[in-house]
Amino acid sequence: MICGSNQWLGRLSFSLYLTHLSIVVSAAMLLRTDDTAIVLTIAPPLSLVTAWVFFRLVERPTQFLASKVRRWVAPQHGGQHQLPNTAAPESATGVAAT
Repeated sequence: MICGSNQWLGRLSFSLYLTHLSIVVSAAMLLRTDDTAIVLTIAPPLSLVTAWVFFRLVERPTQFLASKVRRWVAPQHGGQHQLPNTAAPESATGVAAT
């Protein structure tokens, strides 16, 4: 159980890093309190839920898209990474043809 929890928390770690401070500050402002104990009781569970939502809706789809782009850009025959040439051909004077 602990190993699975650690893995789950590890997957969320970047999203948690990005979202936790805004949750802590927002909780303090919305509760209108300077009582650290109340904020630190409410903010961690809210931060975990927010990080999970952020992971599912932002981080995971971005990782999926990055893997698709990586496969598209990856060299086919051991050469350099090459993107298709979409630039307009240049004339002999070095000015792009129109």
